[in-house]
Amino acid sequence: MNLKQLEYIIAIAEEQSIKNAADRLYISQPALSQQLAKLKKEGLPPLFYRKSNKLLLTDAGKIYINGARQILSIWQEWEEEMEGFYEKK
Repeated sequence: MNLKQLEYIIAIAEEQSIKNAADRLYISQPALSQQLAKLKKEGLPPLFYRKSNKLLLTDAGKIYINGARQILSIWQEWEEEMEGFYEKK
């Protein structure tokens, strides 16, 4: 799992659609579906279930999304703190 995958799953959860999430992320729908399949292959439990043409979070998905948001928040804070330490070219 990497930061991009976290962002992808969050987008799917918020949009409740792979197509809409792919549009929002400016990537193709097959590429996004492939990332979701990759996570399943890594042994992750199902994060979504389909209901009335929407992808909704499973209980495992809710836990994943909460953790993903925390990780991305920490990463963003770290990047902001480190910004002043990067060498200027």
